[in-house]
Amino acid sequence: MSLALGDLHDAANKAEAAARLAPGDPNALICLADVQAAQGNIAGAENNYAAVAAKATDPAPALLALGRLHFAQGKLDKAVDALERAIAASPEADEIFAALGDVRHTAGDHTSELAAYREAVRLSPRNPKHLLRLGRACHAQGQLDQALAHLLQARDIAPGDDEVLRETGLVFEHRKQYDHALEMYQLAIKAAPQASINHTRAGAVLKQLKDYAGSVAALERAVALDPKNLEATKQLAVVSALNLMHGEQRVRM
Repeated sequence: MSLALGDLHDAANKAEAAARLAPGDPNALICLADVQAAQGNIAGAENNYAAVAAKATDPAPALLALGRLHFAQGKLDKAVDALERAIAASPEADEIFAALGDVRHTAGDHTSELAAYREAVRLSPRNPKHLLRLGRACHAQGQLDQALAHLLQARDIAPGDDEVLRETGLVFEHRKQYDHALEMYQLAIKAAPQASINHTRAGAVLKQLKDYAGSVAALERAVALDPKNLEATKQLAVVSALNLMHGEQRVRM
């Protein structure tokens, strides 16, 4: 919840009032816990999520929120426990499996990560974010064909999502299919022209294709957008030298 301090204070007052007026309403208590978490009152938020989970007919929303809060605090074991309890309460909720996959990824349990993301996709097969997560996880495990299949499906559903396009480009790049990778990065740039990383990846692929002038232009744009982009800065130094050498060779010819 990203609110200004004044708005957050107002939201807290309203949430507290709602909880007092309807002390048995789980939605009011979850709303209060959400505001407490945004304020940094982690203990209060945890207590209220847990209270709802203990009494509500459907504890899954509170357990999902509690799991996400534990995850944000780096309490991975507690996050897994809350999310597994949420799944037991609501086994058809795709968002819970996606959240569990995120925790498993951070914990380095990649087998369980893949299983969680696959279940999220099974439950919501046209959710591009789930497909992106699964594609990225498959890519990380070297399952390039599976990764590409999931990512291309995500692209068909969300053709303007630059994160999906960029991840698809990374898989093509890993497969050394640089023309296809460049196409994906160019589409990512069109979707999000201010994202430095998209220009960085395009510059890297143009270097592989020996289009040094094009690579320099892309990397210069990446650095202009984000002067702290060290990867682009380093690559730009190398490619600028290659471009200069290539130009000298053409003059001699």
